[in-house]
Amino acid sequence: MSGLALRSATLADLDAIIAMESTGFAAHHQESPDVYARRIEAFPEGSLIAERDACIAGCFFSEVWQLTGSVPDESHFQLGHDIRARHRPRQGRTLYVSSMTLAPAFRGRQLGQPFFAACLDRVTRSLCGLEEIVLLVNESWRGARQIYVATGFEEISRLPGFFGPTETNAEDGIVMRRPISRS
Repeated sequence: MSGLALRSATLADLDAIIAMESTGFAAHHQESPDVYARRIEAFPEGSLIAERDACIAGCFFSEVWQLTGSVPDESHFQLGHDIRARHRPRQGRTLYVSSMTLAPAFRGRQLGQPFFAACLDRVTRSLCGLEEIVLLVNESWRGARQIYVATGFEEISRLPGFFGPTETNAEDGIVMRRPISRS
């Protein structure tokens, strides 16, 4: 994975996670440390950190939903939602990618797609009952969308004005899905 090593996130990583959050997302789209602490505690297998040379290079967070086949509505993606409300690692069949970002020093180095793919592989291998993966991306995040398309995701719906308002206007959220193939 291009020299990055994956491990489970810990509560000791919260400062680094929040630092990446502050550089990767607009202020009104950032999660709080409490949200990340609950994610780490509820689903350590789906809370991953990438490191290179003892530096945290990226983070990835996910949860498991009982959703298979249906299109999630806007309420599924609310900022600040508590993972414990929907996370069902034993019964769920849908992996929801709630966040993925790289630290600024690691952006623009062609690490996003291999990092994302490695995280998906690690989480889906740890939970054999998963059937699909969903995520939400801002329509203006072209680099992220390219990573997701390159990893097999397709748009399944739009949430008009979900990300907003920005300095000028609200932007649509694009819900994307990918089936999980087992080989």
